[in-house]
Amino acid sequence: MTVTLEIPVIDLAGSDGAEREKLCKEVVRACEQWGFFQVINHGVDESLKRRALDVYTDFFYLSPEEKMKVVIPEGSLDGWMHPDLEAPGAFLKNFLGPYTPEFLNNTWLPDLPQHRQRLPTNPSSFQSTILEFQKAARGLHENLLQMMAEGLGLESDAFLKHLPNPGMKTRSNFYPLVPADTYVGPNQAHSDASATTLLCDTVSGLEVMSDNAWVQVQSRSDGFIVNVGDQLEILSNGRFKSILHRGSRNTSKERLAVACFYLPNSDSVMAPIEELVVCDQLPKYRAIRFGDYFKSFIDKGNECKGRIEGLKITNRGLCLR
Repeated sequence: MTVTLEIPVIDLAGSDGAEREKLCKEVVRACEQWGFFQVINHGVDESLKRRALDVYTDFFYLSPEEKMKVVIPEGSLDGWMHPDLEAPGAFLKNFLGPYTPEFLNNTWLPDLPQHRQRLPTNPSSFQSTILEFQKAARGLHENLLQMMAEGLGLESDAFLKHLPNPGMKTRSNFYPLVPADTYVGPNQAHSDASATTLLCDTVSGLEVMSDNAWVQVQSRSDGFIVNVGDQLEILSNGRFKSILHRGSRNTSKERLAVACFYLPNSDSVMAPIEELVVCDQLPKYRAIRFGDYFKSFIDKGNECKGRIEGLKITNRGLCLR
């Protein structure tokens, strides 16, 4: 069942002034109650956001032969993939799940040769535009992580110091308009392996789980949808929740959804922040190296919340394999 509700919309105007304390508490409340919210007046230039959506759209409009130049190779997650193509390798088949749309994955940080090789060169402005967009998105991620910490009564860098040298990835999903009788349903419900995720949508198509019902998110053209990822749930000792969500087509318009993921580096150990453990008396999650967590995320595929459930100390019989 899908219901009509609205996730919190938080206006960040004034977040660098007298309104900051109040807004920090609003952000924390949204993370605790929903795990999702939207931000407006977020500091990312609207023309930059529009240009980013435009170059992604231009890429997806290219011929299949042109997009095949950056098709995902065996052993990688970076590049382009279409649901009609055979996924290269069993691990990617597991990761994709059913009803996966056409998509483009790219890693922007760390900036490594194997990542640059998978970046489209057509459109010609793609790399420069998305690099600029990624830098702006990283700034918004980090501002929100600081606000979350302050809203919990912690030092502003409480989350960021556990996320040194972060990774930045994007996934752009393209849903062309199709006849209603060929629509096959939303993609698989999942939570994100990230610390935080930013999403911009050209039209609404995201659904989030709340009180055992799916809530259709009405995306704002002037906003970003923000969600708590699994790593932030761990760091917050369960105060914040990474919520199941899924994406679907818009049945009246084509849809482009661009998700920007803020990720720990592979060697970072994810465990509840000590100050929050003191408040709650006990840690609720086992510590894990992020590289091991992400490997499980890839190997097992989208399995709802199974990965993070396996880290809960109360579920000692479960483990990540």
